[in-house]
Amino acid sequence: MSIVVDSSVILAVLKQEPGGDDSWLFDATASTVNLAEVATKLMALGYTKDQITTVMSGLPVKAVEFTQDLVNLTAYLYEDTRQYGLSLGDRACIATAIARKLPVLTADRVWKELERALDMDIQLIR
Repeated sequence: MSIVVDSSVILAVLKQEPGGDDSWLFDATASTVNLAEVATKLMALGYTKDQITTVMSGLPVKAVEFTQDLVNLTAYLYEDTRQYGLSLGDRACIATAIARKLPVLTADRVWKELERALDMDIQLIR
């Protein structure tokens, strides 16, 4: 996999929002935490359980198990990122990218401010 995607990217694709190009997903990885975020958002949007199962199983994104190492890294990122108001899911995505030494793709523009501080490649879809 060549890039880690945040739930905002997957949702942009599913909701056909600007920048939501599904070609990003075919060579992408996402943590199971971020995939749970996507499924939860679909539930909030009124999808049925069967629809969510169908959508989630059809995603070409490779799921990365949220291991204890990722749990710890996500927690450690809190101090460096709290001034940016990142959620647990945001930090889980960033931790996955750091652990895999991959760039991260998001729709959240504030992440671009983290690029230098975290010494990582953060790309925006819009």
